[in-house]
Amino acid sequence: MYRHTCAIATAIFTCAVGLQGQSPPQLRFATFDGASLHIKGDPSKPVIMQGYTDARQLGDFSWDNLKAKLGTRDGEKTSYLSEALVKQMLQDDEAAGMLLNMHYARKHQYSYVLYSYKNMGGWAIDGACSHQGNATPSHWCKVQAMEDAIERFGRSKLFLWLDSDVIVRRTDTDMWDYLNSAERCQYESEKLASNVAVFSWVNTHWFSCPFTGRQTNSGVVALQRGSGVAGKSDMKAFLEQWWLNRDWGQYGGYGKNDQHSFNEALKWFAWKSRVVFSEDNFRDARTNYFTHKCGACDWMPEMSTIVRKAMEENNITSTELMNGLFDANTVADLP
Repeated sequence: MYRHTCAIATAIFTCAVGLQGQSPPQLRFATFDGASLHIKGDPSKPVIMQGYTDARQLGDFSWDNLKAKLGTRDGEKTSYLSEALVKQMLQDDEAAGMLLNMHYARKHQYSYVLYSYKNMGGWAIDGACSHQGNATPSHWCKVQAMEDAIERFGRSKLFLWLDSDVIVRRTDTDMWDYLNSAERCQYESEKLASNVAVFSWVNTHWFSCPFTGRQTNSGVVALQRGSGVAGKSDMKAFLEQWWLNRDWGQYGGYGKNDQHSFNEALKWFAWKSRVVFSEDNFRDARTNYFTHKCGACDWMPEMSTIVRKAMEENNITSTELMNGLFDANTVADLP
């Protein structure tokens, strides 16, 4: 979702040891702007999460009252308005991608949560979320959102974070099936999936396998509950480590992005409790499970174009995207 800073200072490790020695911060649920959109699924199945800010609105689509617009299909007039809304969303890059992901979640009975936060100005979007009364840039809202979902969806074991510019391309593929069969980086295959708390994907456009400490991309992150080989190596411990790393100077702290800090947290996380997949998310390929149209990916088509391709590849019509979403029993308040 954001341009990624990949430089690293060796002195940071010393800082990391000090940070990780601190007492874990209190629950840091962000105050998200407006009502987050929750599409109900089977409470025991995976949860898909995305986030957006006003700054990422690339087209004419207005997010205002989106939750109210969904879940109110009760007559010919409302049905017509629903079709118009889907058409409008498909013309906007981020709205189109999120709409496809909502469809994917509904297809597999997963829960879907769209977290909303404000653009307060500037690329860092200072103050999009808050922590203990302090402003938090928007790229750190994702860590708060993941922690929020883990607490709210207590019966779910698998949580998938997608930046607002990421889609699931192969919508017929079950998430567990993919995680158990997808190709991993070198030296990763021996790790048992049951022990993996953090699933990540290599930044293959800029780097290559094997993982040596900075190649992964935080635009796609999967977390598994109840996994981890020893000590503080579960998904909550990883989020703590990632969050504490946010204060690291020019490469990963406030005013920059979360990418460097994500990789540092992953680097020092228990080796057997994290895995790195080799799929290149940064390409327009129907064989991909994920497609990530990052801000720097100017070699790729616009996301709305990619979504239309994905719809053709998976035989999805706009009517299918609409059905099930405009239902008061589907769109609900967060648990």
